[in-house]
Amino acid sequence: MSFLEYWAILRRRWVLIAAIVVLDVLLSGFSYRRANQASGYQSCLTVYVADLSAPSIVAASSSLET
Repeated sequence: MSFLEYWAILRRRWVLIAAIVVLDVLLSGFSYRRANQASGYQSCLTVYVADLSAPSIVAASSSLET
């Protein structure tokens, strides 16, 4: 196929190509947002668990006297 034949296909199907590109961008953005929120939630849980098991918290005095 020559370049002009490809160009003719592109001119006829530009709406379909644009719809596919827009859907791809929207779905990848949604997927990124969902993964980002999930990783943020998991990292908060990890920090919380790490803080509970830290030796300084276990060995800390329960009173505020110096």
